[in-house]
Amino acid sequence: SCYNEKIFITDNYPDIDNSNKASLFKVDISLNTFSKLIEFDSIKEFDNSPIRCDLHPRFSNSKNYLSIDCMENNHRSCIVFKLFE
Repeated sequence: SCYNEKIFITDNYPDIDNSNKASLFKVDISLNTFSKLIEFDSIKEFDNSPIRCDLHPRFSNSKNYLSIDCMENNHRSCIVFKLFE
């Protein structure tokens, strides 16, 4: 999870309870709202194992970007999103 003065970002674990999906969620602190930002399919063989891939959201130092871990073509990857100008 990560947060700044405006938003709180968190993720869930991909497992059978959530249809093997890893999701990223946003809580807007000022508006008191909760929403799902994005959802990824996981690799079912890795779910509920030590090598599963959680999203681990992290803000950049400037808080303008968000990076997450993911599985892409059976390899770990990192995706960076621009949040603010």
